Amino acid sequence: MIVDDLDHLAEMVANLVVEKLDKRQQLIDAQTLAALAGVSRDWVYQHRSALGCVPLSSGTRPRLRFDRDLALERIRELKGESVRRARRKAGRASVELLPVRDDAQ
Repeated sequence: MIVDDLDHLAEMVANLVVEKLDKRQQLIDAQTLAALAGVSRDWVYQHRSALGCVPLSSGTRPRLRFDRDLALERIRELKGESVRRARRKAGRASVELLPVRDDAQ
């Protein structure tokens, strides 16, 4: 009975370790995230809080890592917000726009 309990406990611990390792492997650095998302590394650092950065130490300038899936989702949200803002600004043009001509006729 005790051996079975210990085997079960060992299996549970092993599963937790594997789960934690899998999550850790999904953490990527700013350069990799920037390349995946089509933005600059500086842009990633400027938006690190919104992207859910994970500091690897408690020093003054810790290395940062990002959960790949979460950060990419948040980048899509941020880029969508930028597009919406630009469209709103464009909708408030203070100049009269030129009419579009159809030269095909």
